[in-house]
Amino acid sequence: MTKSNIAKIACAILLSTVLCATSFQSALSLPAPIKPAPITVLSASSAPAPPSDVKLIKDKHNLVVKWKKSNTVDVKYKIEVLNKVGGTVYAVDNLSNSLSEYTFSNVRANNYASVKVYAVLDGQTSFAQSTAGVYFELSPVDRESSFADISKLSEESKKAIIWCFGYGVTVGTDSKHYSPSRILTREQMAVFLYRMSGSPKIDPNLKASFRDIKNSFSKKAIIWLYNSGITSGTSKNYFSPKKQVSRSQM
Repeated sequence: MTKSNIAKIACAILLSTVLCATSFQSALSLPAPIKPAPITVLSASSAPAPPSDVKLIKDKHNLVVKWKKSNTVDVKYKIEVLNKVGGTVYAVDNLSNSLSEYTFSNVRANNYASVKVYAVLDGQTSFAQSTAGVYFELSPVDRESSFADISKLSEESKKAIIWCFGYGVTVGTDSKHYSPSRILTREQMAVFLYRMSGSPKIDPNLKASFRDIKNSFSKKAIIWLYNSGITSGTSKNYFSPKKQVSRSQM
């Protein structure tokens, strides 16, 4: 073997050694594989099993709610009776888990569209709903007896007052009197119109520009009227809640 061949072989061996060392060093410098984070399994909701077969029943002047009990033990029940615009008309809560029926007695005339029965346990709720509503329109005799001061009015006036009372538009000046000859104020009319519309929910951020409604019992109704475009007040900054409402304003 010539010296030239020996030199070539030596060079090849040396180059191979250097390349292997370089590859090994590169391998050592690679980042370690990233281990996946452990997966946390969230626990299932602890909401109780809902009641079932909810029914809304008309029984003379009473409203009866029936349901089949929740399969979850130790629940409490909550009931909401809703009108046709989704407002809550009657409600009761913290009912014993031994119950499967509840009666709202002597209810007023209304279109009760549905009822929800909730099962409640440790702050968690579930509910079942009946959408088969019932309609109450009690006779004028039943309602006229509530006001002792309307018997001498015309039949047309009595019918209108009884209708307003039955639908919750007015409750009278006290439990036995309507006071038909009293002056009607603008703030009272605001409440009547608001109730006639089903007492809709109001965004708490809504406001009105009136400076004189801060202490009015009808502030909520006036804000609703203003934002619904029904009233613009007696001027830009005043509603005049204590003023008499005129027939033209009505």
